[in-house]
Amino acid sequence: MKEKNLNSNAVEKALRILMTFPPRNSELGTVDLSRRTGFHVATVNRILQILAQNRFLYQNPFTRKFKLGPSVFALGEAAIESLGGDLLHVAIPYLNELCETLRETIVLEVISGTSSIMAYVVEGKQTLGIRANIGSRLPTHAAAGAKAIIAFSAPETWDLFLKKKMKGFTKRTITSPEKLKVELAKVRKEGVAFTREEVDQGVNAIAVPILSYKNQPVGAVVVVGPSSRVKCRTGSPLIAELKKTVSAVCAHLH
Repeated sequence: MKEKNLNSNAVEKALRILMTFPPRNSELGTVDLSRRTGFHVATVNRILQILAQNRFLYQNPFTRKFKLGPSVFALGEAAIESLGGDLLHVAIPYLNELCETLRETIVLEVISGTSSIMAYVVEGKQTLGIRANIGSRLPTHAAAGAKAIIAFSAPETWDLFLKKKMKGFTKRTITSPEKLKVELAKVRKEGVAFTREEVDQGVNAIAVPILSYKNQPVGAVVVVGPSSRVKCRTGSPLIAELKKTVSAVCAHLH
């Protein structure tokens, strides 16, 4: 029993060290990690060596500091693949086609736990000005795709997200649960969600939810671009293209 507890404690410490790196994955040294976790330097050093040997961490040969390694990213890719499953496989060709049509960046957003994740990204030929990476997490109170998914979810799901702390990224970010609730109700009524410079200044997004045959939201197709090109209004021609793509994806989902 003592050996089992010891191993469990070591695993918990290793996980605690790994979770110190997100979201920026900045280089951290042994002393840095010791300070952040409260673990003894010798303990941290021992765990770091094991994690590095198994490629969960990468050690810079010049600075001797660590960053998340390829094994972590392999796990992340597997997790993202499982999030979408059949959805990702079905959606990719339609998302690529939509990108060719609109020439703007197209994103497939999915919800995992209480986070919104970019499950797939195809960059448009026109300049976006920000980086959109597969696997990136987005603020659920400000991302268009997240709003579209949550709006068509069950009431208890609304409650879960409305209780989360809402960080203000720009002066346009909604940080009030009451205001977000009103917006979600509007999204559910109109079938489209907007992000008006709420995450990045000068960047808008429009999203349409993907509903399963049981009428459950499984994701959202999002077009992202400069506010000068992506106009967040009900009559935007971009919405018709988004809905056309979503209909095609839904028709092939099992």
